[in-house]
Amino acid sequence: AGLERYGPARTAMQKAVDIAPGYALARYQRGFLELTSGDTNAAQSTWYPLLDLPSDNTLNLFVQGMNKLIVDDFDAAVPHLEEGIRLNTELPPMNKDVTLILQQIREKLEAQVAVEEVDSGAHFLLRQYSFKDTKH
Repeated sequence: AGLERYGPARTAMQKAVDIAPGYALARYQRGFLELTSGDTNAAQSTWYPLLDLPSDNTLNLFVQGMNKLIVDDFDAAVPHLEEGIRLNTELPPMNKDVTLILQQIREKLEAQVAVEEVDSGAHFLLRQYSFKDTKH
């Protein structure tokens, strides 16, 4: 996957999951590749068993966050992803990917706030205009 050979990477990751279904890291990475390839249903299906891991398990937290991300619930995704990063001491390179996702979420949330502020300001001005006696 790192060499951008996604088809063979997906096949190899599937073989790893088939050989060792309980190998959580392979399952997470397979799902992450599916997610980043745009196949959210496959990612959720691949990740489903990871939700049985302890609630403070890094992979469980990452999956919960990614599942919230899939349904555009950015506010709910952030705490799961941040906690996963905080607890992840075994696989620090994964934190880099999740940190990039968090940055994108924050940018999207900031953009939403900016749009809401503009909309609120415009709504206020239009409402003020509608109360005036003289309309041109």
